[in-house]
Amino acid sequence: SAAVEELAAVLAVSVDEALTAAGEAISSGVLQQHSDELTFRCRLLHQVVLLALPETVRIALRLQIDSARETRSWERHD
Repeated sequence: SAAVEELAAVLAVSVDEALTAAGEAISSGVLQQHSDELTFRCRLLHQVVLLALPETVRIALRLQIDSARETRSWERHD
């Protein structure tokens, strides 16, 4: 799961662009909103998407998401 702000940071797009894409994914049943985060609606789909990515890409995305979360956490405490 990830917040829209985190996805925007990882994908290097604006929050508005991330919101638009997230809205389309929610409408098509791929993602669901859970609290302030987005999650895959189906665990199997999540696994398929992860396995379709090369391992180096998965690792890089995980590192970027972790970094975005750390930044977001610091911003909340300011």
